[in-house]
Formats: sequence, structure tokens, C-alpha cells
Amino acid sequence: MLSRVKPGTSTITRFGKFTHNPLKKPFFSREALVLLLLRSSPTLTLPLLRQLHALLLVHGSSHVPHSQLLRAYVGNGAVRDALHVFDHMPRRSTFAYNSIIKGFVDLGRSSDALCFYNDMIREGFKADNFTYPLVLKACTGVSDIDRGREIHKCVEFEGVFSSNVFVRCALVDMYAKCGSLVAAREVFNEMPVRDLATWGAMICGTMQGGDWSEGLVLFRRMRSEGFGIDSAILATVIPACGRLGAPGLGMALHGLVVKFGVIGDLCVANALIDMYCKCGDTQIADRLFRTMEFKDVISWSSLIAGYLQNNEFAKSLGLFVEKMESGLTPNSVVIASIMPSVSELKLFKLGKEIHGYAVRRGHERDRFVASAVIGFYCKNGLMREAESIFRTVSDGDIAIGNSMITGYALQGDLDSATTTLRRIQEMGFRPDSVTIVSVLPLCNRFTMIDQGKELHAYATRAEFGSVVSVNNSLMDMYCKCGFVEFAKKIFDTMTERNTVTYNIVITALGMHGRGEEGIEFFDHMKEQSIEPDKVEHSTLGSTNPDMVKEVLSNKCGYYTKNDPNPHLQALLGKGLILINGQDWAHHRTAFTIDKLMLSSYSKNLQKWELERKVRNMLMQIIQARFESKECGC
Repeated sequence: MLSRVKPGTSTITRFGKFTHNPLKKPFFSREALVLLLLRSSPTLTLPLLRQLHALLLVHGSSHVPHSQLLRAYVGNGAVRDALHVFDHMPRRSTFAYNSIIKGFVDLGRSSDALCFYNDMIREGFKADNFTYPLVLKACTGVSDIDRGREIHKCVEFEGVFSSNVFVRCALVDMYAKCGSLVAAREVFNEMPVRDLATWGAMICGTMQGGDWSEGLVLFRRMRSEGFGIDSAILATVIPACGRLGAPGLGMALHGLVVKFGVIGDLCVANALIDMYCKCGDTQIADRLFRTMEFKDVISWSSLIAGYLQNNEFAKSLGLFVEKMESGLTPNSVVIASIMPSVSELKLFKLGKEIHGYAVRRGHERDRFVASAVIGFYCKNGLMREAESIFRTVSDGDIAIGNSMITGYALQGDLDSATTTLRRIQEMGFRPDSVTIVSVLPLCNRFTMIDQGKELHAYATRAEFGSVVSVNNSLMDMYCKCGFVEFAKKIFDTMTERNTVTYNIVITALGMHGRGEEGIEFFDHMKEQSIEPDKVEHSTLGSTNPDMVKEVLSNKCGYYTKNDPNPHLQALLGKGLILINGQDWAHHRTAFTIDKLMLSSYSKNLQKWELERKVRNMLMQIIQARFESKECGC
């Protein structure tokens, strides 16, 4: 009878009609129940699945379809029910073990999955081409590369599965995500046939390892071999353009997003917003944000952080206001994103109120919020408040310690920074690249070249040699301590450079009277398609007066002619403003110092208005929560 019923909803509906009449004995056989289970398990809800399971037991079926029940329960995320079925199986199989392992992996319980795999091997069952990808994914989940290598040896020993594309893809993914890109490349290069998932695993692992350029090279290779793209690969590749400061390539990828029709994918849209912000084009990022049908917390926090990165603090705070006006309560990620803008705008009272709001919402121990709040207090010189928070949450994460060290560095407090660094190590945290970048400025300030060399040695041992920010900080330290040649050696070994890298070298060469070398580095930077900024222009101008006309010419985008306005000459001479040639030529007669003052005044008014709005909305949220608690009483 049920063989004529269409799979899916109609089958489930028919089953519901049978089971909802307790007066009638259901007229269907064990075979019909099994058929129903096989056909409808992907669409069965958990209550209906349990009901079907109970009927099998009530009607005394001699052959309960354990394997199908396992698959159905695991598909619904009900691992406990699946384990109950597994425990009552008269005879177990590799399929049954695979089902339970898959359930644990899907729920993120990687340790339990590996324990179950151990039981499976101990019971004498052999792993198959479905088992290995699951347990390798579990190794990735717990970052256990040693266990992953053991499983890799088992795969090679079996021989049968060593060429299986799914097993090889899982090996690539495991090695890449566990930080062994060399092993991942070896497995990847040995594959005779690769699919899109394998390329995606290799690209994703390379990107996670921080090798953005190599990730883009792999992406180009994949496209040249005729593979298409999916949203997951695009969401992985797009951020690399932001990290490398390559807006042209980012726009090309944006075109691919539109071409392949994945512009509506939330992860891809968020990646595009982040990329445009990191490339300095917040206008396109804002337009993209406005066109998004659905936005999540990453969408809001990406644009808020993007405005912050581009020093558009008022816009960052304005978007925070907009988020609250739309009825969305700010969570820990958004609070952490907005605190630096509040700090830069010198809104001390508002910063304290947002901190209080975070405490009332239970976010005070969140590592991102704690780091941001500590940074806020440190930047405003309120070290006692920052230290109080640090003592409360210092056991949470290395990032919190980094914020405290950065704060001491800002205040020039060498002893406290050193003590905090020692305390972090005693708590078992390993200083990361951010820690190195935070401590090195103190070596600059106090000309502590020996301590700087020790940090350089630690960075080398910790394999931070490919991190651009660490290399830039080391170069800056050596240059300011007078060891320009050491800085140049680091420059020569860098595989990735940015504008800051060239700023440091050109500035140091100029300060040491080596202007011609500085010009050579400037030319090299242009050859590498890295756009010079205002720092390079002003640095070159002071390095070699003959270069001023070239540096400030319309070719570089800046006005060079003398202007009669003495106020503007003073500002230009001090490097406080640099004005585009065409814009200034058009507006020069109307541009006065009074308008500069008026602009500053209007910005302050805007800032105060934003502060008032944020304060009012925070009070409304708190009041509403208080009233809801009173109603509950």
C-alpha cells in the first residue's frame, strides 16, 4: 500500500492519520514501517521519528531496522537516541559506528568522536572511506595533528583508500587547519585528481595560515584548470584582497560574486564589506551593507570596525546608533567594535556607560569586550580602572593581556609592561604576534636594543617571521635604535610588505642623511603597485628638497604651487593637511581658516548629538529590561 505513496510529506501525513486514532488498530506491516522510515527519514521530525520507533517496538517487530534508525536520529541531531539504539543492536557494523561518529562530529564533540573511533578499532571493525574523513575532521576539531598523522599512516597502510578523493581532501583540510601547510601541500600535490572541495580545503588552510598571496595563487590555479567557484571559496578568498590592500582584485572577485549569483550569501556579503573597508573604500562597503536583505552581527560589526580602521569615528558611532534604533540589542561583538571609536572621540562618560551596560548584560568576561574596555581606559590614561578589569579577567585570554601591555606602552610604563608580560607567561599563555608588536615600542622609547634582539629571537622561534606587523615593528625598533642595516636585512627577507613597511625604511634613511637610498625605496614601492601615502610624501620632501615638486605634483595628487593664504601655508608646511590639486584649485578662493574652524565645530556638534542618542537608547534598553523583570515578579 505504502509503495504507491509519494516520498516525503505525503507519506508522513498518511502515517499521522494512522497513528492519531487510538481506537483503530493500525493496518500496516513491519515492511511498511521500514519503507516509511527509509523514504522519509530526511524529513521526519524528531517527535514523529520517536513515535515510529515506539510503534516498531510495540508491535513486536522481530527485525528492528537499527541502521536506518541510527541514520535518522543522527540526521536530527539526536545523538543520545542514536546511542540508545546503538547499545541495543544485536550485531554492530562499521556503518553503525560511522553513524555515531558523524553525529558527534556534527555536534562539535570531536573528542567523543575520536573515543568512539578507538572503540571501533578495539572491537575489530575496519575503518572505511566514510570513517577516515569523519575522524580526520574530528582531529581538526581538537587540533590534534599527531593523531591526524597516525590516521594518515593507517590510510597509507590500508592502501585501498589512499587514492580516495574524499579521504585525501580530509587529509589536506586536517593538515592545513592544524598549521602544517607543508604536509597539506604534499598530500595536495600527490593527488592525481582534485575536486572543488579539495581546492577549497587547500585555499582555506593557506589563508588561515596567513599566507594570503599563496592563497590567491592557488585560487588562480584552480580557475585556470577550469573549476567553478562556490560561496565558501569566495568568502575565503575575498578577505585576502583586504589584507594585501588589493582593491582592484577585490572588485574583480566582486564581479565573480555577481556573475555566479551568490551576492545574496551572507558570508560572501560580509567578506566583501570587510574587504572594501580594509582597502579604504567605506562608501562602497556602506552601499553594499544597505542593499543586504539580511544582516547578522558580523555585518554590523564589520562596517563599524571598518569605519574605525579608516578613522571615521563619528560614522562608526552613527552606525552603532542606527543598529540600536532598528531595535537590535548590541551584543558583545558590537560593543567591542564600538569602544575604540568612543575612545578616539574622547567620549569618556559614554565609554563608562557602555562599559556599565556590558556588565549588566553579562559581557564583562567576554575576551573581546574586556580587551576593548581595557584599551578604552588605557588610551584615556585611566590605568587604575584598566588594571582593575585586568585583575578580574586576566585568566581569560592572551588578547586581554596584550591590551594591558599596549596600555602600559602608551603610558611609557616599562616596569608594569614587563611585569604583565611575565605574569601572562606564568599563567601558561604563549605570547603571540600582537604581544611582540605591543612590547617592541618600549624598546624604541628606551633604546633597549638587547631586549629588542631577544624579542626578535623569540619571534623567529615562534615562527612569526611571515607576520607583516611583527616585521614592521622589528624594523621600526632597529631604525630608532640606529641599526638601519639590521632593518634593511629584515626588509629583504619579507615575502609580504605594505605601505607601513616602506614608511619605516624611507623615514629612517632620511633621518640618517641617506636620501638617495630613500628615493630608491620609493621607486621600488611604486614598482610593487603599493600606493604611497601622505607619510611618504612628507618624508621624501624632508629627505631631499629637490624632490618636493615631484612628490607634491599633480601626478602624485597634491598641489605644488604657492598659495597666498598664510594660514594654509602654515598648515601645509607643518604637514597638517595635504589637499588634492584639482579640488584645491577649484575651491582655493573660498577656502578660509574660518571654514576650517566651522567644520571642526560642526563635527563636535555631530559627536555630541551621537553621544546623546547612544546614552538615551542605552537607558531605554536598561529600563525595558528592568520593567520586564518587575512584571515577571
